[in-house]
Amino acid sequence: MGVDAVPALIEQAQRAGGGNFSVISYQQIAAAKLKVRADVAVCNFALFGKESVENLFGSIASLVSSHGAFIVQTLHALIAGGDGPYQDGWRAGSWAGFNSDFADPALRYFNSRTD
Repeated sequence: MGVDAVPALIEQAQRAGGGNFSVISYQQIAAAKLKVRADVAVCNFALFGKESVENLFGSIASLVSSHGAFIVQTLHALIAGGDGPYQDGWRAGSWAGFNSDFADPALRYFNSRTD
């Protein structure tokens, strides 16, 4: 099962087949609108917006089985941190290099851990 808040990404996944895909936001997941139980939940390069991510993380236990796992893949502060400090934390996002259709970038989380 795959979920994303971007309809075009879900449409592309549905065309490729091989799973069930739904358009849903962090806010909807945090409000218990996603009715699934899984052994593993994966958040892949999707930590945008401090408050929405904190709410999502607070609701993960209701989605993952008691012996399950929540895996988060994010940007490492050393590689993608630019001139920012080498430490965990939220940083301003950027759409540099994109066209004017991309505006108001969300905060992004950087992780300095390697495990």
